[in-house]
Amino acid sequence: MNRFANQFKGMNRLSDIELVSGIRAGDDAVKSAMYLQYRDEFVRWAAGNMDIADAGDALTLYTDACVVAWDKISDGRYELKAGVTFKTYLFQIAKYMGFNARRKRKITMEDIERYETSVKRNDNPEYQAPDVFLTGTGDDQETVRKKRSIVKEVVFTGMAEPCRSIFRYIYYEKMSCSMVAEKMSYSGADTVKAQSYRCKRKLKAALEERFRKYDLI
Repeated sequence: MNRFANQFKGMNRLSDIELVSGIRAGDDAVKSAMYLQYRDEFVRWAAGNMDIADAGDALTLYTDACVVAWDKISDGRYELKAGVTFKTYLFQIAKYMGFNARRKRKITMEDIERYETSVKRNDNPEYQAPDVFLTGTGDDQETVRKKRSIVKEVVFTGMAEPCRSIFRYIYYEKMSCSMVAEKMSYSGADTVKAQSYRCKRKLKAALEERFRKYDLI
């Protein structure tokens, strides 16, 4: 159990007003409390309402939805409405994201292996999962190997577009932000950098959950 879980344990549930005002103020402790407050309930809800039986898949979707909600609150694009709880709003974000992802082509691990072979970088150490996505400086070799495998899986199968392509181009194909902007029809390198930052926040949250699931942190 991490320090936020310890901190949240025994606390009263935060009200919608407390959650929104705290997130808008940039309080990371409130974000973490919000995440924990609805996490387990969402996993159960997703199993019954979205047919997502795998808890890991539900947590990945929930984490993405939390990031979207945090961004909307921080940017002033969300206001509490009478008769609509924050939990309902959050779960609807996740539901929409889940349905939207299902409409897109699913990429399997076999697709990843074929892709790696096609670019002929399998033996190139630089084509391994970038260390920027790893955590823990004292990890042994086996732990690092497991983490890199998880990073690759999450990047290519757990991340939605445009994050999946941005990570692939920048960190795996070593493209500059200007090249990525041209390839993905962004206005410029700065836009790519901003989007990459948002994507890394999502990826970090997803990886922390996955690493914790396999006792790697």
